[in-house]
Amino acid sequence: MGDASSGSVHMCYNNRDRYGRGNMAPVMDPQQDWEVLWGFENGTHTVLRFRRRLHTCDSHDWTFTGDTVRVLYAYDEEDPTPSGGNLKYHGLFRRGSRSLYLLQRPSKSPQVLPKQSADARTWDLLNNNISLPENKDTLYWCKVFRLPPLGDQKHHLIGYEPLMDEKYPGYMHHVLVYECHGHDKEFQQMEDHTGFQCYQANMPPFLYDCNNVIAAWALGSNGSLGDKREDSVGNVSVTILPDLNEYVNEGFVFPERVGYPLDSGVTRYYLMETHYDNREQDGGIRQTSGLRLFYRAAGEFQSDIQDAGVLSLGIHPNWKHLIPPGQKTVVSQGHCVPACTEEIPSGGISAFAAILHTHLIGEKVSVRQIRGEKELPPIASDDSYDFNYQEYREFSEPRKILPGDHLVTECVYNSHQRGAMTLGGYSTREEMCLAFIYYYPRMDLSICYSLPSLSTVLQSLGIQELVPGSNPIKIKSPGSLSGVTLEERLVSYDWKHDFPKFQNITLKGSFQPMCWAFDRPILTPEKDRKEYNPPVIRVPYKPFDRCESQSLSSHVPLTRHNHHLMPPRKHPPDFELPFIQVSTKNRTFPGPNADVQEGMMDVGTSAASSSRLSAAGTNVRMSLGHWTMCAFFPLLSALLQHFSSDS
Repeated sequence: MGDASSGSVHMCYNNRDRYGRGNMAPVMDPQQDWEVLWGFENGTHTVLRFRRRLHTCDSHDWTFTGDTVRVLYAYDEEDPTPSGGNLKYHGLFRRGSRSLYLLQRPSKSPQVLPKQSADARTWDLLNNNISLPENKDTLYWCKVFRLPPLGDQKHHLIGYEPLMDEKYPGYMHHVLVYECHGHDKEFQQMEDHTGFQCYQANMPPFLYDCNNVIAAWALGSNGSLGDKREDSVGNVSVTILPDLNEYVNEGFVFPERVGYPLDSGVTRYYLMETHYDNREQDGGIRQTSGLRLFYRAAGEFQSDIQDAGVLSLGIHPNWKHLIPPGQKTVVSQGHCVPACTEEIPSGGISAFAAILHTHLIGEKVSVRQIRGEKELPPIASDDSYDFNYQEYREFSEPRKILPGDHLVTECVYNSHQRGAMTLGGYSTREEMCLAFIYYYPRMDLSICYSLPSLSTVLQSLGIQELVPGSNPIKIKSPGSLSGVTLEERLVSYDWKHDFPKFQNITLKGSFQPMCWAFDRPILTPEKDRKEYNPPVIRVPYKPFDRCESQSLSSHVPLTRHNHHLMPPRKHPPDFELPFIQVSTKNRTFPGPNADVQEGMMDVGTSAASSSRLSAAGTNVRMSLGHWTMCAFFPLLSALLQHFSSDS
């Protein structure tokens, strides 16, 4: 907490590093970990720049990790009293919050192909004027698209961004674009069709051959790929990028010299699946929305570009995925078994980004990696998942996945406010447990799921045998449940006392793996009826405890600077300090260190414009509008503990 009033910059005496304990003024932290670097104010804005270690080893601080962070901010109309005093309540309208990633934001380095290739084309995939049903909270809409003419040259998808409906922008929840193989004649008949509801009984079976994800967007990952001018080549819209170094990648952009291959000689048709979420069942909602894809020709540098792919992991959305009601913690796991990952090339693949996905009650998601009997660090994880912020996360270094690795997508749910069983499925009220891993080089394996086996499901519910051919499904044994329907058993099960038994069986019980290549099944319940068991882990993964390590070695002392306790200027690599700056979104205030701009997080809270946040790495810049303030900027450390306890 601080201010830049009266021409000076300081952390207000009595309003320095604080932490939250609930609905009360934040408490002074005995260990002062924030360092003010500079700041200023004018008639409309106060600007501060300050920093803190990622790991302070302070029990009152939030450790900065790859998790989703809820940033809370607040400010006061009046300048503070330098001598201190009690904090004033900020009121209902001088505060806000936003979810974001601090450490796994997309890098600010642009997608740079050789400068000889200075243009990119756009391909808009749009659902046109789709009516959302008033009696359902969920609509999955599928539409087939044909690849634009590319000639004989290979092209690469280099990024994409959402196209939101201009009138009702809040209803598109997530979008998947699949590559379709074969059946060109059937797809040709569908390319001019407005679309249809996905996963219906009358859905043509050849559409299930569209199973390789090439693009995945979810709520929260909005943004633009930068300023650009439009032109056209034939009937195809073209985006001209006059300076590739100014290409801002707030949407999804593949790393340098990596792109998803587009080749009309291999694949001509694509299927876009759009999830519209209408939880309030509002009437009269129509949607014209979808994705804009950016692609460019590989040209003479084709051999230098890595073909990328997307690997879908998790639990196949199905009723066998059971989440009991009234529980604060329910763990579910989807397995990608070695029999599937043997399809990975011998040299392995390099994962560079991921999107983690659940629905409303998901709280934690991770992709665990087991090699042999040893668990490696997770490929991706988020212990503070936010359904409304599903941005893709870019890894600081690519993660290698080798043939024979066992991948476990683990989701943790909080169902304590639900009175009925939640089943796996596609609607928002149902649940999912998925991860989309972006990697290179491209391989045949595209989907790697699992489902609990029927024997595991029955055992977890205390059922020994079902009545063959019964409809509705009835229980045969044990005798105490004879004649009871499966649905009645789900309702009558004593979850309060017997949940631990259920959880133990579902985590240790057998499952059925399901994996597909682009154009063929590798393992499916129909093809391989063998049931698999969870992997044996003899060497579990244990995160490195920096604080424990520090306590065993020489403690890095705090020094006194400008009458405040500050970290020393130099730190070991594990304690590198992120920059956090306060600035405006709609105005430029270069400040004394204007050269430090790359890789910062922008937050606009000016009342004159809507707020927007983005971030990259450990450098952060924030802005407050219209009021001078002190104190009452509990950014990242002061109130996050209180906020996270509510999430």
